[in-house]
Amino acid sequence: WYQRRVHGVIEPGGGPGTRDYRGDAVGPLGNFHLSEGKRDKVVRVEATVRKQDGDVGFLEMVRDALRGVPGVGGDRQVGLGGVVRVERGRVRSHIMPYFKDSVMRDGSKECGEWLQFFEAGPWLTCVSTILSGDPSGGAMNLRLEHTHFFSTDPARPREAGHYHNDVTPETVRYVAYFAPAAAVHRVGDGFRRMYLDDTLCPCTCQSTFDRVRAQLRSQVRMYLDDTLCPCTCQSTFDRVRAQFRGQRPYLITPLCDTFGAVITGIDLNRVALDKTLGDRITADAHKYRTLVFKGQGAMHWTRQVAFTEMLGKPFQEVSSINRKKHASTPDSRVFRISNDPKVGLTGVGREGWHIDGTVTDVPHKFTLLQCHSACEGGDTLICPLKEVADRLPGRERFDDAYFISGHDASIVHPIVCKHPVRGDATLVFGLGALSSSRYARGAGRERMSEEETAALVAALQSTINTPGLADGHRWEAGDVVLMDNRAVCQFASRSTQSQSAQTGLRLLQRTTVLGTDVP
Repeated sequence: WYQRRVHGVIEPGGGPGTRDYRGDAVGPLGNFHLSEGKRDKVVRVEATVRKQDGDVGFLEMVRDALRGVPGVGGDRQVGLGGVVRVERGRVRSHIMPYFKDSVMRDGSKECGEWLQFFEAGPWLTCVSTILSGDPSGGAMNLRLEHTHFFSTDPARPREAGHYHNDVTPETVRYVAYFAPAAAVHRVGDGFRRMYLDDTLCPCTCQSTFDRVRAQLRSQVRMYLDDTLCPCTCQSTFDRVRAQFRGQRPYLITPLCDTFGAVITGIDLNRVALDKTLGDRITADAHKYRTLVFKGQGAMHWTRQVAFTEMLGKPFQEVSSINRKKHASTPDSRVFRISNDPKVGLTGVGREGWHIDGTVTDVPHKFTLLQCHSACEGGDTLICPLKEVADRLPGRERFDDAYFISGHDASIVHPIVCKHPVRGDATLVFGLGALSSSRYARGAGRERMSEEETAALVAALQSTINTPGLADGHRWEAGDVVLMDNRAVCQFASRSTQSQSAQTGLRLLQRTTVLGTDVP
């Protein structure tokens, strides 16, 4: 089978168009129908020649039919998801242009002029989700019908958008295939959060939401109700939005319950790199341990160095004793990583699980990786160290053990120590070629035998490989990943070194921030 993802765009000349979509991010709203992909019975619906007047759409008529089924109502609702073909006729649709830098009020003339409406069809393939009603009585703030389409007509290959209704009722023909849903889940209630971050209000119960909203209305009087704030100037909006976000000029979405977050709503190439931003990102990097900034383009190395300097003093990458300077390196603070020896250094990160800076007296504070080009399957594996430390078998064996660098035997670090900012348990180590074959133990740092060292390394490796503990970052061009180097370890997957002619070029640009706390 063949899969292609497209999104509708407004062309420079003003008409509709499509682009291939290679990302995995979702905008302000997404509706998904998930299945196991197995063959089963479906509901087939055909409809031709609409007789009802007005701008009612086919999917709204399906909702009306579902609401009329005996027993449907209250907390007993019906959900459908599937594919709808528009085989004849034309439909009304819209495409959202890129968001504006100024404030737009919902329902305003400006907002109406910004949203672009077009006619499209026939031979449209629509993907749709439908709910007869909200089983929570409105508490979940559900979108009850959502349908997008793309054209399969060779004569109209660039038609795509959000479906509203048909505009040729006398000729239209729909053929739909729906699968009933077993349950409905709400993931991330943007309406209820009202630009609030988890750090401000982790609770999503209605009473807490009402209380927080009332408090914000009394203090801020902005962006909550048209009657509360007549001011629409950009500076006020930016100030209040930052307050809603916990003084963040960006949105932050946790990746999972343990570590990691995706950052959106900020352009690192244009934003002012000041102390306020540096302090905020530093705090979030320590809290979430790994931050992923999406869609940052090909950041120039001077900008990446400036961003790094905002977080601390950059490490002189070319001074590392375990690697040579590549000919393409533009600056001593920049390190280029690739699967093509002509472009950057190869084999980097493949030695074994490690934190960065184990060849120095003070391990690095942060690691910053910026992806210029990604190869297929070239993931970087990342694992949270607190969770590893908590799961180590025979933890007492590690508490007085010392890691010794495989490149410089004078570099000795306690394996288990306390994170300098978070205060929880963390680890300092580098496996494979980064590691000595004999660690040390006790206050006198007496060298262990190779067998005892190998047993510790095996226990550490096994714990890191606990299913579900580590996560892999699948690189896309434009990704910027910031890791709290003292809170996570990393390992480059095997495919990072695949032949560029077969899987594509891999090019990462790395900078690191010098550590300030001796383990």
